[in-house]
Amino acid sequence: MNNSFIPNINKINFENKVIGFQNHEGCNTMVVNTIDAKINTQNVYQSFLSICEKYHIYYQAFLIESICTIRIITTGYESLVLTYEDKNKDVSIELASVLYQQLSIQIRNRDFINKARK
Repeated sequence: MNNSFIPNINKINFENKVIGFQNHEGCNTMVVNTIDAKINTQNVYQSFLSICEKYHIYYQAFLIESICTIRIITTGYESLVLTYEDKNKDVSIELASVLYQQLSIQIRNRDFINKARK
């Protein structure tokens, strides 16, 4: 039986991870600049999730029996699954990492498609 639940996300840890990626993603300035142009430094957590939504990336959290499952959905398809047993586990770092990775891929894909159309 699938029951949705809200994963334990420490917004400060999540934000610090995203900012850390932004500061260390020097090899792809296009990704950094795209995210930087759209992110609100007053609320990095929410604005980052909004950017992800614009690129059709979101997550769904389910409790399946006693296993916590977070599905990462990218362009309508499941792209990754995080599973863990402790419902109270802080998943901020893992979730920020996975979402940043998926967003980076989608930004580069969109850029590639736009360049190919020219």
